[in-house]
Amino acid sequence: MGNMLAKAQLRTIFKELLLGVPNLRVGESNYLVSSFVHTVKRQPCTLRSSVPQ
Repeated sequence: MGNMLAKAQLRTIFKELLLGVPNLRVGESNYLVSSFVHTVKRQPCTLRSSVPQ
């Protein structure tokens, strides 16, 4: 149950983050896989300026 709750919380956090920060661009995830965990090791992202340069 704890795992499912954590996944639901993360989904909600990322959904709200992407809706609240429209200039945020997310790249491909790098995963860490072991016999105990399967998790995101790196999640590259870029915040673009909304003001043209």
